[in-house]
Amino acid sequence: VTAHRGEWLRLPAPLEVASDPMVMATIHPSALLRDRSERRKENYDSFVADLRAASAGLAAMFRENQPG
Repeated sequence: VTAHRGEWLRLPAPLEVASDPMVMATIHPSALLRDRSERRKENYDSFVADLRAASAGLAAMFRENQPG
């Protein structure tokens, strides 16, 4: 997961789904709560950046799919 964290990805072809969803991998929020390392703030900031990137990407997708 961490190798592709914060990247937009497509599901693998063998997972036959009706649409072509885009997904974004990130750390599970409970992992942040358990994190006692010296990188805790860095990990939290990366998680927030992932959420912001996902939000911006979704907003762009919805704008592109608007009629007119």
